[in-house]
Amino acid sequence: MLSKPESTLLLTVLALGLVSVPYTFRVQAQAAPVARIDPQQINSLNVGDNFTVYVWVDNAVAINAAQVQLTYDPRVLNATLVAEGPFLPSAGPTVVAQEYAEENLTSQPPTGAAYYASSIINGGSANDSGILLNVTFTILSQSASLLHLLPYSAGFGTSGTYLLDVDFAEIIPGLEDGYYGLPVLSILPTDSGYLNDKYFYYVVGEVNNTGNITATDVYVNATFYNFTGDVVAEIMQPTELYTILPSRTSPFDATLFSTVESQKVYNYTLRIVQYSATQNGQLGLMIMSSNSSVDSNGLRIGGTVENVGNQTASFTRVIATFYNASGRAIATASTYSSPSLLDINQTAPFQILLNTSEARQVDHYSLTAEADDPSLIADYETIAEFQPMILAFTLLILTTTITLISKRYRRQTRSVWATKKSKMTD
Repeated sequence: MLSKPESTLLLTVLALGLVSVPYTFRVQAQAAPVARIDPQQINSLNVGDNFTVYVWVDNAVAINAAQVQLTYDPRVLNATLVAEGPFLPSAGPTVVAQEYAEENLTSQPPTGAAYYASSIINGGSANDSGILLNVTFTILSQSASLLHLLPYSAGFGTSGTYLLDVDFAEIIPGLEDGYYGLPVLSILPTDSGYLNDKYFYYVVGEVNNTGNITATDVYVNATFYNFTGDVVAEIMQPTELYTILPSRTSPFDATLFSTVESQKVYNYTLRIVQYSATQNGQLGLMIMSSNSSVDSNGLRIGGTVENVGNQTASFTRVIATFYNASGRAIATASTYSSPSLLDINQTAPFQILLNTSEARQVDHYSLTAEADDPSLIADYETIAEFQPMILAFTLLILTTTITLISKRYRRQTRSVWATKKSKMTD
């Protein structure tokens, strides 16, 4: 058994002497099969119970080898068994390179993954549909976890889920995830993505808690694709609110910090990949007032927040979500109140700045707040409306004024220099 996740099917193929080196890599052009988790939905079970999921492949043609990587939340589930299924062995003896699970509880967020890689010896191949592997889990906590088949980018040496045919051409299958526990969160259809003023691809959206229990430590995965449908990058980001109460919403954003990769992005997908459940939090913060103003730096949102709960609020943070006229989220920003430590019934001001380039598109915004103690949450959201044309006109005036001042300063500087030069000539 290979000990590192970075190992791939190429190691198995080389060990069997099925290819010669150097080897010219090519990608299979035929229609891709689909790898899926069955059952897709496993309802909540009791702590200590076990369940098994099966990773199927459908519409497969002449498959000689497969690599699968399945991720999960190790705080909720413990993978106790990873075993090869009958699909590849049905076509002949196999050599299994990877068949194990690995967990890292110290990473942020904690990660767990099941690894499988196997190939048929003597050039055999499997077709149609079948089970590649099965994974057995033990329930650790009353929460939920995505069972995510990790995507793969073309080229030997990387992690992910893919297949090899008998000619050793890579086949990248479509992927269908599963999940354990009743889904309580959804991504609202208000997201947007665009190149920001630094030419990084920026995505912003909202997660809504549709269940009846509070969700915490929520992470959203953004997968970026190029024009041909290949994966450019994946980013996993937490929502702005650590605690999302039932029937409430939290913004999130993700930035692809590479101008090269950002230029390749054609579209993207969003999915909730991780969260935990907790007891309902206490409504302890209130946005008492808010106002907006514009200056040369952009749009400023000011206001006050009050601790209306029954305990001290530490590191009190106010979060703003900005929308365009169509109701699409286009940006999110946050700030700490001053002071951020609020005693019971204490009020503190806050100010949030949205830069000029993004502010031009803003039609309205919403505010919420949260303290470092996740049980203290703003008891409502307030939406402030203002006229976008006034904002645009104000920004235009500011820009024009700065330009005129700059031109006047340059003229004065040239005049002074000409006078000095004339005196030196005399």
